[in-house]
Amino acid sequence: MIAVDKLPAWAQSFYETLPLKQQVILYGNIYDFYPMYKNQKHAFTAYALPGYLSEILQKKGYESIIKFDPIDGFSILKGETNIFRNYGFLFDEYERMQITSLDAAYILIKKLLTDSSHIHAVIIDFASHFDHLSSFKSEYNDFLFNLFHDSFNTLPVDIDNNLLYSQIIYLSEKCEDFPQWYHNEKIRYIKIPKPDDNIRENIIRLVFENTRSKEENQERNEKTDYGDIIAITEGMSSKEILNLL
Repeated sequence: MIAVDKLPAWAQSFYETLPLKQQVILYGNIYDFYPMYKNQKHAFTAYALPGYLSEILQKKGYESIIKFDPIDGFSILKGETNIFRNYGFLFDEYERMQITSLDAAYILIKKLLTDSSHIHAVIIDFASHFDHLSSFKSEYNDFLFNLFHDSFNTLPVDIDNNLLYSQIIYLSEKCEDFPQWYHNEKIRYIKIPKPDDNIRENIIRLVFENTRSKEENQERNEKTDYGDIIAITEGMSSKEILNLL
């Protein structure tokens, strides 16, 4: 099980926002890997951001989670193919579905968001780059506006006496990548910073412990001071820290 209290501040804020907002825009350090702690002191599993968010969403009660990006189209992160088929999704054997237009993608997403009996989550990856693709450029503003408009009409769903919204979660490099009119009280913006001291220490500790023998770990675990390396790696992403070590 996920240890919610070990999530970084931005992830805890995301977790707490799910019953309150129908759309969340995560921006900043979105291409890193993110350690997920599962009730052990230092051990973690590393995820790319869509997978990391999927784990958090499942903890909150979401059982139907898909990712959408302009290159790969839709892909299933959590849930059975048959569930999505009920809403018009036609996934292949790899649980992927290519789309030919943002208009077609919007129609499918809206079917999920307007389901009044189940909660779903759609993670929109590479949101900063949709309007850079010639095939989507002319549709991008309409796609955004339609989802923006829907955020005013979507109601939370009662799941086991807990009210939760079906979610749209954008992953964007900068909050400025969205038009000014998309900054609204219905939508929560959360910045993902570079890893803090605790996360960097755990990454560094695991790297060094995995390169030593069991006997060396027993001897040196309490004596090893990671302070200098933690200071040197301030401002680095998790990927950059691994490359350094």
